[in-house]
Amino acid sequence: MRRFYTVATATAAILFLMARPVTAQNLLTNGSFETGTFSGWTQGGNSGFDGVFCPGGAPDGNCQAFFGAIGSNSTLSQTVNTQLGALYNLSFWFDPDGNTPSFFDVSWGGTSLFSVTNSADDPYTLKTFQDLVGQAGSTTLTFTFRDDPGFQFLDDVRVTSVTPEPATMSLMATGLVGIVGAGLRRRKRA
Repeated sequence: MRRFYTVATATAAILFLMARPVTAQNLLTNGSFETGTFSGWTQGGNSGFDGVFCPGGAPDGNCQAFFGAIGSNSTLSQTVNTQLGALYNLSFWFDPDGNTPSFFDVSWGGTSLFSVTNSADDPYTLKTFQDLVGQAGSTTLTFTFRDDPGFQFLDDVRVTSVTPEPATMSLMATGLVGIVGAGLRRRKRA
């Protein structure tokens, strides 16, 4: 009986690890701006000095977005299909130029995740946020920019699901029921 529980525990652990996505698909459209435009995104505010240029020193692909709103903020947003309570990861590459005044903020579903005023001149830096909770139906990702004397750069924006899909959970539960059932049948025979 002890061997049965060891095998069942090991099998459950393997099934759980298999349920976690290995390479999750980006839920955003045009997250690396490789179309050379903001297609898939919604621009707002003072966006007259925002754009995409190719080729550039982008971390992913050949294109990157730049933002240089003067006097007031510009925004870039995209609404993502999400499930209520499901977990998501967000990552992006951000490159501020260190000029002042400047402002940068990123929010998920209206909640600010990271905000900086008059940031230092840094090279492209990967920013990651894990286990963000999805809203029912959709959640909006919004970037807000201002850089009066220069530009801030953004690239490789990714939103990925980290919650196993319902079909994966059903498969895992079926496997566990089968393992327990086989163990009980063996026990009755003995």
